[in-house]
Amino acid sequence: MCASALVSAEPVIHEESGIEIQFPEGWDYLVQGSSLASTSPDQSVHLLVLLSEQQVVEYFTDAIAQEVSQIIELPEVLVEQGLIEVNELLQFRAEGAGLYQGEIVDWSMAFVAGARKSVIVLAFGQLEEERPVVEEVFDMIVMTEPQPEETVD
Repeated sequence: MCASALVSAEPVIHEESGIEIQFPEGWDYLVQGSSLASTSPDQSVHLLVLLSEQQVVEYFTDAIAQEVSQIIELPEVLVEQGLIEVNELLQFRAEGAGLYQGEIVDWSMAFVAGARKSVIVLAFGQLEEERPVVEEVFDMIVMTEPQPEETVD
């Protein structure tokens, strides 16, 4: 899938975390406090951007189910894709299944660290056809501003 098939005209900035995300063309999105929510045109897939309790990616691997369970009931991790660097940010990706409002759903998530605050980008619903689009959303997350370098006095 090519990038031009995906993205909205303008990227959406998640102010609190310092990341910029582009939702798929035709998907509605809503800013809700410190969260962003987007839904596919047919309402079969939802994508959320949530601040994470974890700030260090290495600690996140033990907390996948805990973080995902904020939205998905009884989350089962089926695939851990591991740690990758994307656009100068670290991402830990995983996929699984669970329950959302009593329905069995697939989920795919990226824990994103390296900007101002870490976030979980969680897609869930009927992902079979939308999985490549979701992966592209993950691949296009960028930092809005570089992290300030620590100075030693």
